[in-house]
Amino acid sequence: MTGSNRAWASDLAGNESNAFRLFTNFVAHFPTHQFAPQAQYWIATYYFRRGGGGTNYVNAEENYQKVFQNTKWSPSELSFQAQMMAGRSAYARQGYSDATNYFTRLINELKKLNSPSPLLPEAYYALADTYVRYPEAVPDSINTLENYKEAIVVLGKIPVEFPTNALAPLAWGQMGAYYSQLAGQTRDAKDYERAVKAYTLALNSDLADVTCRSLAQVGLAKVLERQAQEARDAERTNLLDQAFGHYWQVVEGKNLREQEVADPFWVKAAAIAAARLAEELRQWDVAAKLYERLRDELAPTLRKTWQLKLEKLAPLRSHIESAKN
Repeated sequence: MTGSNRAWASDLAGNESNAFRLFTNFVAHFPTHQFAPQAQYWIATYYFRRGGGGTNYVNAEENYQKVFQNTKWSPSELSFQAQMMAGRSAYARQGYSDATNYFTRLINELKKLNSPSPLLPEAYYALADTYVRYPEAVPDSINTLENYKEAIVVLGKIPVEFPTNALAPLAWGQMGAYYSQLAGQTRDAKDYERAVKAYTLALNSDLADVTCRSLAQVGLAKVLERQAQEARDAERTNLLDQAFGHYWQVVEGKNLREQEVADPFWVKAAAIAAARLAEELRQWDVAAKLYERLRDELAPTLRKTWQLKLEKLAPLRSHIESAKN
């Protein structure tokens, strides 16, 4: 059995320490072997999987570099993937400027290929996220608003260039979030409208899974609430009712497709928002039932919080019952 075969066997057996030793020795002794690039990639991924503190992400980045910087090993699909992972490693160690450089260079290289690479939409998505996380990552950026705008431009390429890719609805959802952030700072009605449109496109996409649709529906509800803050009384009530309806659909699983299971995180988030909004709309019974569900089912670890909410609502509910009688 060759060194690489023994290394792969150790990996499959779950003996990572032995696999790491064997792969390291294999690359050192047989750098021109056809399996050397895969072995080097495995070593980098070993460090990346360990993650956490220390120098693991630094070591991962350096070892991924060895794959795509070796002219005998690149360009290849593996070298492109290594460049992507070097960017993710830099991002994980909060080296956002380096991550931006990796993702940008990768995008430029992939766009030169004769056929589209499935890695390109991933690179677009990662670059947009880096722009938002690290303001200085955007060339000539003067404030965070510019970062959101640049991120939206990059994300917008995904549904245009890769409309059938699973990342397309996620890109719409993320654009909705970014437009919402812009609107919160600029108070520009057009940004609110763009956020609504982006969230709606994500929500209605056949490619969107339940998590993506739930994210979009909760995001859409929040935008409608913000719009309501600046609307007149009649329109305000209508917008808040629409917002509540979106939260309620997520809570009740009305957004589920056949054989789908609700995303617990977004059900809880929607229930919390719906209960708060129900209180604002003076729908005390509705709010109480939501808090009861949060207490007993959706977020029992915060039982005391929800119980306090219910105790504050109790007199209001009693008043309504008395009025009915």
